[in-house]
Amino acid sequence: MTDIHESIVSQINNLILIVNRDLKVEFVNTGFGKFMERRTSDFIGSPLRDVLEISKEQWEFLESELQGELCTLNKDTHKESRVHSSASIETRDPLKGSHHQKNSENPPSVITLGEKIFTYQVFALEFNNNSCRGLIFNDLTREKHFLDRMTQAENIASLKTLVAGISHEINNPLHSILSFAEAMEKEQDIGRMRDFASRVAKLSSRIGKKFAEFSGYVQGKGAGAPELIDIEETLKKALNLILLPLEKNSIEVETDISSLPKIEGDFEEIQQIWMNILNNAVQAMECCGRIKIHGRESNGVLTIIISDNGPGMTRETLRRVFNPFFTTKMQGEGTGLGLSITKRLVEKYGGSIDLKSQGGQGTTVSISFPAKIIMKKAGFFESQ
Repeated sequence: MTDIHESIVSQINNLILIVNRDLKVEFVNTGFGKFMERRTSDFIGSPLRDVLEISKEQWEFLESELQGELCTLNKDTHKESRVHSSASIETRDPLKGSHHQKNSENPPSVITLGEKIFTYQVFALEFNNNSCRGLIFNDLTREKHFLDRMTQAENIASLKTLVAGISHEINNPLHSILSFAEAMEKEQDIGRMRDFASRVAKLSSRIGKKFAEFSGYVQGKGAGAPELIDIEETLKKALNLILLPLEKNSIEVETDISSLPKIEGDFEEIQQIWMNILNNAVQAMECCGRIKIHGRESNGVLTIIISDNGPGMTRETLRRVFNPFFTTKMQGEGTGLGLSITKRLVEKYGGSIDLKSQGGQGTTVSISFPAKIIMKKAGFFESQ
């Protein structure tokens, strides 16, 4: 690195470090010094682990990347290595996903420094005539907090739909319970009274089950704690909740989702993905139509395909459908955040989402996940 290059790098706002093969610091830019509130010279020669002060789990993953098979630069292969480096090493941002690997097996690399959340890029370079590794940290904290607010807003919209469904499901049996209770007050026949009481008990049990389903959605499971997720279970629960407000049999559902592999993640987030997609399908069909859900595993990739026979989308709508706050619904009927949040959640787990639609021909959404997701790579993205 020349003096000019070093001067330019020093002024970049991103945090930049260069370490040697022993993972000791050779250089830090001014941005890193300001972030740590220390002079840049204080870090030179220090072990990277001591400088970053991160957890053992985060360090082990970062260390494996730094000591991995990165292309190094030397005087003989400077040009070739530089071309190779730019093609093989990329910034892993959980909010953007991979640009050249549609079904990546590696979820995003995220790290926490103090109270901030960063994504980072590892690259190889020659520094002071030595083969070194560089780190560029990109502050993701604001985007993370923005995503949290977006998710909260979308959850409120989803809850409104659920409340309407719960009200519908409870009112009918509740009216029946009141009718049976009034009849029991006037009934003299013990046998008929027992029959009425039995019906009241069954209707009360039905109401209890509906409340349990609703409570399970609101409370979630572990609030971000990673666990083995049964995809079939999350799909069926999401489907039941979405169909609650609708008349029985108004939506024809066809599923083929048995014997699917489990993935490791957050139950609430995975279910939210299906809730957003299914809710869009039901609203597009105006609560009357057909939904097909199909799942398959191939070459270590789990794919879920959800299609409907609704009116479909125009090319312009399809182009903008993942943009935050874009919606074709009337004011007050949607936030325009559902698919944007869905895309970000899918990419957080190293997955991809593909949407195909034509006017008058319905819509098909395909979501692909690595069959086994290692949460230690994506887990740092949870709320701190």
